[in-house]
Amino acid sequence: MSWNLLLFVIFPYVAIVLAVVGTFYRAVRRPFTLSSLSSQLLERKKLFWGSVSFHWGVVIILTAHLVALVLPQTFLVWNKAPARLYLLEVTGFALGLWALAGLLVLGYRRLTERRVRAVTSLMDGIVLTLVGLQVLTGVMTAVLHRFGSVWGLGVMVPYVRSLLSLQPRPDLLAPMPFTIQAHVALFFVFLVLFPFSRLVHIITVPFGYLLRPWQIVVWVRREVPALSGISWGSAWVRGMLIVVVFTVGTVWLPSALLGSSALSGAPRLVQDLIASGTWVVLLAFVIFGLRWAQRTARI
Repeated sequence: MSWNLLLFVIFPYVAIVLAVVGTFYRAVRRPFTLSSLSSQLLERKKLFWGSVSFHWGVVIILTAHLVALVLPQTFLVWNKAPARLYLLEVTGFALGLWALAGLLVLGYRRLTERRVRAVTSLMDGIVLTLVGLQVLTGVMTAVLHRFGSVWGLGVMVPYVRSLLSLQPRPDLLAPMPFTIQAHVALFFVFLVLFPFSRLVHIITVPFGYLLRPWQIVVWVRREVPALSGISWGSAWVRGMLIVVVFTVGTVWLPSALLGSSALSGAPRLVQDLIASGTWVVLLAFVIFGLRWAQRTARI
């Protein structure tokens, strides 16, 4: 048995089964352990800067990965012009550095804050290190093996789809550099550890965390205001609406603009400027729009 077969065929399926079964078992048998165990009460300044940087960077990058898997044609249309390709690559690299910086702040906080360190478990340290290596290998891939949004459509997307269709093709990853192989393997290691960590709350409550108003942790409060929440059905509908808005605003609309007859006869430079400017404006509008809706408790 080759290492390629073990790491990229057998291990992925084992990891997926463990992640699904372990998460289901924990949700049914140990539901009260499904918590992020927030340490905001112990220290909040470093938590804010680390958590915001890490979560926003990772969420946007994962969304781009998901769009590439489901709608690879949109990346092909976008990357036709070098200027747009460079814009996408630089944006992804910047988001990776943002997420990595947030992780470093969170790790520094765990090590230097005495009260936070006292509630940090071994699994917390393992998961934090593993996610850090995952993000680091992603950033290294962007630096050492550029234009991943191009070659990834011919390597990574077919590989993931082959796993999902139960027709694995490990030969796609066999010639890849070590950094890329490590990035893929670390993801499956993360899946194995996922049901045993506090991160399991992401799956069990996928949209409630994103849609709830700001959670303010205080020492003493004399008057406890009435809790205002939303139903699970409403949370799922609003969550799917967020995904649709983000996808349409940052993927479909710029691609449709590039394929429109209005720009077909324009010079390439004009097409690049209009498409890139539209993409940046829509991305900023979606992000700040969601943040405004969250801060005002509209979602």
